[in-house]
Amino acid sequence: MSLHKLVVGVFRALAFSAIRQPRSTVLIAAAVTLAVAPGTLRLTLRTDGHALVSPSAPEVAFDQSIRDTFGIDDQIVVLIRAEETTGIYNPHTLQLVRDLTAAFAALPSRRASNVLSLATETGFRARPGTLLRQTLLEPPLQTPAELARLREDLDKLRIYTGTLVSADGKSTAILIGAPPAGDRTRFYEAILRIIAAQGPCRKTSPSRARPWRRRCSPAYPGRSGRAQGIAGHHHAGPWEQVEWNVPSSFAELRRLIGHKLGLLPLAAIVMLLVFYASFRNVTATLLPLPEVAAVLLFTFGLMGWTGTPIYLTIAVMPVLLVACA
Repeated sequence: MSLHKLVVGVFRALAFSAIRQPRSTVLIAAAVTLAVAPGTLRLTLRTDGHALVSPSAPEVAFDQSIRDTFGIDDQIVVLIRAEETTGIYNPHTLQLVRDLTAAFAALPSRRASNVLSLATETGFRARPGTLLRQTLLEPPLQTPAELARLREDLDKLRIYTGTLVSADGKSTAILIGAPPAGDRTRFYEAILRIIAAQGPCRKTSPSRARPWRRRCSPAYPGRSGRAQGIAGHHHAGPWEQVEWNVPSSFAELRRLIGHKLGLLPLAAIVMLLVFYASFRNVTATLLPLPEVAAVLLFTFGLMGWTGTPIYLTIAVMPVLLVACA
């Protein structure tokens, strides 16, 4: 007997057995699903680009040797944008950069040298009574003359334009080296907690009565490409106002659906609409939902128990399971 005939015979026997004993089949399937379901609590995410290649590959080993020699880490970018006429050159935004930089440098397993911002980079002036140069934000800048001096210094230090400061002067960045090992998702969540701990970011400009807003939104840690976008989820910064705009193109509509709704709920909605259009009956439309839920619970529970993480390449698997179920 060939392997093909053996497989077909086994599944045919299972199908006939399920038809002859439907209650026993449902109970057994439910029991197996409930037994495997707790494994979903053990699921882990591997959204780092390293997870997609073999750690023993020569290119990976050579890259790691360079990183170990020079202390290079993958970077998370925290973007701070000031929607004020003076851009980032105001005391509130610059103090926020100082506070966040100090908090990020104090994260466990982080070297202070792996956190870069305007608060860590040195300028042209020495600290009083020493030969050590002050950082660009040292001492805290308050007066218009001090803020103008910072703008002048950054105009001279063109290396920071496009890296730590945007060309229009309305945004600044804090670069945080992500840990080479460990759970990067938790590290990212720790960054979000630090940002949230700063409190609401709405202020009133001293020169204008119109309220203005600073936005802090960290980009998800990843290597080549944006792991956050590929994984199909978006974290809005605690100070970022989520706005719903009418999409002007099909590409914007796709981004809106991906960010606000998600592919899995969208697939379920499409499936329900197809069933309702086919059966014209609410009961028949909702009947497949327990099967879909059982398939998802069993699959991800089994992945959790076996220690199989969710990679970028299989992030779309829930959508495929819904379609197949």
